[in-house]
Amino acid sequence: MLEVDDVQALYDQVKKSAAKTIASPLRLQSWGLTDFRVIDPDGYYLRITSR
Repeated sequence: MLEVDDVQALYDQVKKSAAKTIASPLRLQSWGLTDFRVIDPDGYYLRITSR
């Protein structure tokens, strides 16, 4: 999990980039965090979140 200050801004950047594949769109999770998930070019799954 990566925690960032502005998850919306980073999500918008990732959507414009062909370098990563969005595995799960930006959304508010039931546990209270907003996050999205990507798969990097090497196949690693990353969850990016902010509070």
